[in-house]
Amino acid sequence: MSPIRNLEVKEIKSIVLSKLYLAHEKGIEIDVNVPQKLDSFPVPSVMLVRMLGIILDNAVEESSIIDKPKILFAGLRQEEAITFIIANKCRSDIPDLHVLKKKSYSSKGKERGIGLSNLDELVQLNKNVYLDTKIEEGQFIQILTIWEG
Repeated sequence: MSPIRNLEVKEIKSIVLSKLYLAHEKGIEIDVNVPQKLDSFPVPSVMLVRMLGIILDNAVEESSIIDKPKILFAGLRQEEAITFIIANKCRSDIPDLHVLKKKSYSSKGKERGIGLSNLDELVQLNKNVYLDTKIEEGQFIQILTIWEG
């Protein structure tokens, strides 16, 4: 996971490392790509930690129940934005996104199922943050874009 060294904000690096380490311990293949230094973010670190934590927790949980699990984590700096892409293989019978995002929905039992709805709320609190979530070709993909300025 040496490309992770380009994540230079320690709180962000810490959450990503801890979640990817957990995935690795569960036998999940990890692919990390952070080609440029990411040393500052135009949102509070605590918000970004919460958002990435929810996304990575969900990726690890889904990956834990499928064959040949794999998680991709990428952090990319573009001209006016920083984009995080987290993708994981998912079940062929995964529910539709509108079902997954319901506050009460959980595949894990009672008192669960607030992660994706909390994530949407966090994104809405930050006018310069955009989240694109999709399911394509057996992949659950979340693209978190943070616009600078």
